[in-house]
Amino acid sequence: MTANSLARQLKNFKVYPRSIRISTETPKGYRRRDFEDAWSRYCPQTLSHVEELELKLWRVIGDEPHGSRKLAQLAGVEYSETIIPILKNLRRAGKVELIEGRWARVTGIRR
Repeated sequence: MTANSLARQLKNFKVYPRSIRISTETPKGYRRRDFEDAWSRYCPQTLSHVEELELKLWRVIGDEPHGSRKLAQLAGVEYSETIIPILKNLRRAGKVELIEGRWARVTGIRR
């Protein structure tokens, strides 16, 4: 692929070469930020397994407290040793609280 063919391909995504100052030189090039819009539209972000579990758990945690096994069941995920650390991370982030051994979403202002 030549520089010209690359420029033609990127033009379809509204990414254009520009003069970039490097010390005393000014070659043509691309800036990262010129790609960010195209990346966000055409390159889907994938979640890690742990992030996916965290999101599923977060969606089912409500105001009514549930145990970790019940939350896993509600989220449709297998209960494993991974669930507790994820819930603890959500707790550290202030998103959930542990009430008498059951997990619930944080509501209101804590005193």
